[in-house]
Amino acid sequence: MDCKASSWLASFSRALERCDYDGLGALFTDKCAWRDLLSFTWDIRTLEGKLAIRDMVSSVLDHVKPHGWVMQEVTEAGAIITARFVFQTAYANCIGHVRLSEGGCFTLTTAAQSLRGHEEKRGLTRELGGHPGAVQRCSAQTKITEQPYVVIVGGSQCGVTLGARLKQLGVPSIVLEKNGRPGDAWRHRYEALRLHFQLSYCEFPYLPFPDTWPKYLSKGQMADWIDFYATAMGVDVWTNTSCVQAEWDEAKSIWTVHAEKDGQRVQLQPRHLVIATGLCGSAHVPKLQNHESFKGVTMHSSQYSSGAAFRGKKAVVVGSGTSAHDICVDLWEHGADVTMIQRSATPIARVSTFQNVCLQQLYSEESRANGTTTEMADLEHLSRPYRLILESEVAAASKMREEDADLLQRLQKAGFLLDSDPGSTNRTNYLASGAGTYLDVGASELIADGLIKLKTGTATALDESAVITDDGTQLEADLVVFATGYAPLTQLLAKLLGRDVAERLGRIWGLGSGWHGDAGPWEGELINMWKTTNVEGLWLHGGNLLQNRINSLFLALQLKARHAGIPTQIYKPPGTRTRFELAGA
Repeated sequence: MDCKASSWLASFSRALERCDYDGLGALFTDKCAWRDLLSFTWDIRTLEGKLAIRDMVSSVLDHVKPHGWVMQEVTEAGAIITARFVFQTAYANCIGHVRLSEGGCFTLTTAAQSLRGHEEKRGLTRELGGHPGAVQRCSAQTKITEQPYVVIVGGSQCGVTLGARLKQLGVPSIVLEKNGRPGDAWRHRYEALRLHFQLSYCEFPYLPFPDTWPKYLSKGQMADWIDFYATAMGVDVWTNTSCVQAEWDEAKSIWTVHAEKDGQRVQLQPRHLVIATGLCGSAHVPKLQNHESFKGVTMHSSQYSSGAAFRGKKAVVVGSGTSAHDICVDLWEHGADVTMIQRSATPIARVSTFQNVCLQQLYSEESRANGTTTEMADLEHLSRPYRLILESEVAAASKMREEDADLLQRLQKAGFLLDSDPGSTNRTNYLASGAGTYLDVGASELIADGLIKLKTGTATALDESAVITDDGTQLEADLVVFATGYAPLTQLLAKLLGRDVAERLGRIWGLGSGWHGDAGPWEGELINMWKTTNVEGLWLHGGNLLQNRINSLFLALQLKARHAGIPTQIYKPPGTRTRFELAGA
């Protein structure tokens, strides 16, 4: 198998060196995909099929100049050979991953890991520190003496990890966080909040979690970790600072960011602006008839903290997503009489089932014990094109339903609406619309047992003491919690940057899969995330903790390349304009 993989890599490198596009095509199967992250395309892009691959390679080969191909590791599983390798381009040090079948390569992934001459100072190349020699100290400054090259709006996990990446690359940046501490976005959520993904899935760059911590972290542990991480990595975070508005100066090619820091107005003028506030805008609360007549307490799930004050009270939770389930459990545990209003079908899987079926092989303590590092797992994760992921999720969904059949049958008997679409899993739903499934950590059992009451339908009105649903049912309530999600991020961007900028930016997230909330055409990568957008100097950074760790690197490398004056010729498929950014852009 090693011989076959090495032979393929040698043939591949030779075809590139000779510009032998027919020979290159012969190395791939008819149904194939090449996923590239900056190394060839200076973009995050998946090419599907031989013609698309040929067009990309023939367009970029002259300036990419790939060379130095070295095989690192080869494994075999059945008829599939998997290999990892390293190589270089004119500007980057890169890694690669290939899957070979009898007919040739059916998936290829190439990814930049560092910029040549601008590598992070780590390990043997770390800075001396400690004994810098005599330095004349300057008096403390209270005003900005040098403008940041990048301003990052949002200082939770996305903001601090990108800030840490840029710090290591020598790119001046400031992270704006509206709360008093970077971890407060987690700290201020409801007390019962727990991560539904194991610790190995959620690692941050550079600093691993303590190996004494539990597999599933509490919100307090995550909040404290974000605070510690920002300090340990020397991230320049401005807390108690809100971005009020930002506008682009076309003549100067800079942003003017209007911020409010500790009650004082401040202006920053970065070349690049990164929105790292997550995928959502402000809290969404549906407008119910006669809302003002209700004598009890109403709140959005983002305002909910604990059910301690509602012991012996009647509570109605509107919604059936993760927050709704968690809040229902918390209220029940505190002795409230709880009813969930479910409007539409919800995918359910036990958290243990999801872990075993979808993540155990790469992200688990067992895989770590078997020698799979986070870096190895991340490359394996990156190497699967999204179309392949969506296809494989059909089998995963079937497997999870089989393993959870007893729970799902009891939920249906209780009247719970289950999403039974063949490929509906946490991953497919999240990639399509940013929504997921409920990964059960107890609420589903309580619903199935009737301990959390269930009403299907839509909340339409309130009266003095009840929620009224679309069929006229009145649910008595002292508390109503709207776990009804958030407005789209585009609304927040329209407020910060102007409606015209938000419209020019266009759609955010989704693959164009045709799945729920993900209209086509097929894009093959998450739309407008971690790469150049239609708005010059504007970048988006978000997603879950895994995506944050992986993609913060690629976003940081793109920003560093521009800061260092490295030409970045972005490949665009036929029919779109290729934009060449001059040195120093």
